[in-house]
Amino acid sequence: GIAKSTLSTVLKDREKILNAVALGSGNKSKRLRSAKYEDIETLLLEWFNHMRTSNVPLSGPIIQSKANEIAKNLDIQDFSCSAGWLYRFQKRHSISSVVICGEANKVDEEGANNWLHGFYGVREKYASCDVYNMDETGLFYNLFPSHTLGIKGDKCHGGARSKQRLTVVLVCNADGSDKHLPWVIGKSKKPRCFKNMNMDTLPCIYSHHKKAWIDSTSFRKWLLHFNSRMVAQNRHVLLTMDRCTAHKIHDLNLTNVKVQFFPPNATSRLQPLDQGIIALMKRAYRKQLVRAAIPPTRQELL
Repeated sequence: GIAKSTLSTVLKDREKILNAVALGSGNKSKRLRSAKYEDIETLLLEWFNHMRTSNVPLSGPIIQSKANEIAKNLDIQDFSCSAGWLYRFQKRHSISSVVICGEANKVDEEGANNWLHGFYGVREKYASCDVYNMDETGLFYNLFPSHTLGIKGDKCHGGARSKQRLTVVLVCNADGSDKHLPWVIGKSKKPRCFKNMNMDTLPCIYSHHKKAWIDSTSFRKWLLHFNSRMVAQNRHVLLTMDRCTAHKIHDLNLTNVKVQFFPPNATSRLQPLDQGIIALMKRAYRKQLVRAAIPPTRQELL
């Protein structure tokens, strides 16, 4: 519980607390401190929210410039938006640096909702283990992380960013009980790293394409093989995927697989593999890439 005096203070300042929350103040503050230049802060926060609603990317210097402009318009002479004032402004209103997600802003919400409404009727005919999702993603397989720990003040040089790319195709079902081997598409028919190696023992399925991308021929071949696998297991399944140009199925005889395409401009919301699964796969791969680059210790060599 809390002390009676604390409860009394909260009830006494109820309106101030509600106003602070309405203005977007952070919820970690132990005490409510009003800003010295409340008029500037109120107008700046309104402008900030409007810019983010319009999806305009903002930086610290841009916000500082706008704050100084507001102060000038209000004829406040003794104000200067320093780095410290900006830091406290951001802290008061829980503003932090975030990564811009390119696809999410393009989502057709109405189209996605209409598709979901129709999809539920199809989905209810299948058990979770019989609902699959398939998606492709590019993997820059020699690209190291862009952040590292280092001694404060030391310069950090990472060299040129690798642009060597593979395509990885992932397939899994809704309850996670069936995760297919990743299908990796590279440029070389027989990469040097596979020399003297039995390709059947790889922890993935490997194929090649001149641009390391999936084409309609290889996709159709894969889909027919997926259908044959379901026939062998005596299963009828639902397979969801996006409308990639390579996903051509109009004349395929799929006896045990029903394909359901996502609507355009909605995959970032509807595609299950885009909801963090692909990101986790890439994170795990990059962790292994860094570990492989760390030289073994003397004891590990012995």
